[in-house]
Amino acid sequence: MGWLRLLSEWVGPDGEVVGTDIDDAMLAEAKQFVADGNLGKVTLLKDDLFATRLEPSSFDLVHARYEITPLGRGSEQLTTYTRLVRPGGTVVFFGGLERGAELTVDAYRLHYEELRLVGAFHHTPRTVRAALAFLASGAYPWERLVTHRVDLEGVVGLFADPPRDLLKAAVFP
Repeated sequence: MGWLRLLSEWVGPDGEVVGTDIDDAMLAEAKQFVADGNLGKVTLLKDDLFATRLEPSSFDLVHARYEITPLGRGSEQLTTYTRLVRPGGTVVFFGGLERGAELTVDAYRLHYEELRLVGAFHHTPRTVRAALAFLASGAYPWERLVTHRVDLEGVVGLFADPPRDLLKAAVFP
């Protein structure tokens, strides 16, 4: 959600940020984040990535965070992301792809429409320091995102049958 603030600053006075999720609990938390931060240029929509109702070629930037590996449908996701980005636009994959993962992209769009596909990873020393500083700043009550607490023995059960209201879980050894 922190990217909503950053992206809303980047788009300038005439731009717009559209955030989507299929999960009602995540959208509710994002809406509160947007309201608390007075992020007027952010619109939040419930949308299914695999059956999106978003207009094709309507975004300058498509920023996919931590979605490729967990959902396990990388090729379908890339197809959706490249369909949503405008000619000359950029698709950023933030987070990991599994080693050896293969994605298919429309070569015509990549070449003639000059799409940019950018991979970005996290957890560099610089980004960890920036994240810790942001957390310590108190700019957002992050503790509200932790909806569940489990011990190590409870992790398997949490993943096997996650509660509907799960946003984030803190794991305590």
